[in-house]
Amino acid sequence: FRFNAWYGQAIDPAGLSACRALKDGLRKIARERIGKELKKMLSAPQPFISLQAMAQTGVLNVILPEARPSDMLHNLHLNEILTGQAPDPMRRLMALIAKTQQASEQTASALRLSRAEEARLSHWAKLDLLDMKQLSGRALRVCLYRHGAKAVMDNALLSSTDARDIVAACQSWHRPVFPVTGADLQSAGIAPGPELGKTLARLEEHWIASDFRAEKRVLLDRLL
Repeated sequence: FRFNAWYGQAIDPAGLSACRALKDGLRKIARERIGKELKKMLSAPQPFISLQAMAQTGVLNVILPEARPSDMLHNLHLNEILTGQAPDPMRRLMALIAKTQQASEQTASALRLSRAEEARLSHWAKLDLLDMKQLSGRALRVCLYRHGAKAVMDNALLSSTDARDIVAACQSWHRPVFPVTGADLQSAGIAPGPELGKTLARLEEHWIASDFRAEKRVLLDRLL
């Protein structure tokens, strides 16, 4: 299936029949190897015929029961073209599974994903950004600050919305640095402990609400 995704023109009927008959033999293969091969296949420019054949023969269900090919993969491919994004196997893997924590955990386990890949999958599953059309201006900047450009871009590209504006914002994003530190609060008379952390968090929320413009002096004056 990987070779077909990269080099094939069509699926060989005899080969496909053999794959269907022997698919249970995949259960004897190391999950790491299966995960590696699947990611290589998903890196192909257009692996969709191979994925469809894997689903029809039951092969996909053997290696990844969580996979549910849907319109999300089609949306992703369109946004890849619109935004000039290269195929990302992890993002395409997201398009194959339900956007739930359970599905992301089961997928990470089934394919023996790395910790970084597992974390990315989990972050995508947790982040609820279904209405991407409303994400612009300050709302987008706040989302980028809270969740990071990678997670926002994953959600944007996997949505049915034209993701060009959001992808451009993600690519140009430079995370601002919160200007107040714990040492600043201690100098203002707050002792180390839970109250210091809560106060720091409250000031950070005020800073975020100012669209990251409030300076340290303004924030500390507010505290006093």
